[in-house]
Amino acid sequence: MGIGRREFIKIFGATLATLAASPADAVSLVEDYYLNRKLGIGFQKPIGWSFMDVKEMGLVKSGQLLAIDDEVAAGELLDSMDLPFVSVSHRPKTSDSFAPSAQFYLIDNNPVLAELFDLGDQLERVLRELKGEEVSCPELPATIKWLHEDAKACNDALRSFEVISQPNEFQLSACDAAEYTATYLFEHQKLTHPTLVRTRTIFVNHRIASYLIRLVDSPAADSVNEFNFDRFVASIQLV
Repeated sequence: MGIGRREFIKIFGATLATLAASPADAVSLVEDYYLNRKLGIGFQKPIGWSFMDVKEMGLVKSGQLLAIDDEVAAGELLDSMDLPFVSVSHRPKTSDSFAPSAQFYLIDNNPVLAELFDLGDQLERVLRELKGEEVSCPELPATIKWLHEDAKACNDALRSFEVISQPNEFQLSACDAAEYTATYLFEHQKLTHPTLVRTRTIFVNHRIASYLIRLVDSPAADSVNEFNFDRFVASIQLV
């Protein structure tokens, strides 16, 4: 799956040419371009946005407030969450204001997880049979299953989480993908007030691994905080 090396080079050729002197570097940031030659992924960040370093990403994660009354449980859940392997963000006006962002998470195609999906389907069928319900339901694609599970997890952890568009399949750079859109109240230690945000979550199957991509903005708060999701997604290329 992916667009193929020839097409990838055609798109990022000029940028790749500047990297010839340092072929050992798996990740390269050149002007507005991000290139990861190990994972075979590249994209162009929006103009005026910045790549975030690991420390920044860690501070954002650790400062988020979850809709869980048990502080210990909320802290344990935050600790268990992986950081994105790359994140870009619009610089906020002030240190205590919200800023739109895009985060990329690496998800291994673990056969154990696939078996758990199958087991969950089997248990659901048994429970429906016991209740006398119809069980002849169509098999969901893996991308849709992942997003249903993601939405369930977000609903448990994020305040006022609401799915506003159900998961639907599409092709992202010749790879199977699916996406859904939701809104929730983003609460963070640095924010004076919660911010209603919109998040477009994309799951992509790509060769031996998969990606979860989250695009977050807040068009209701300020036009400056509105993110052109479609333009950014169109820039993502997978080889």
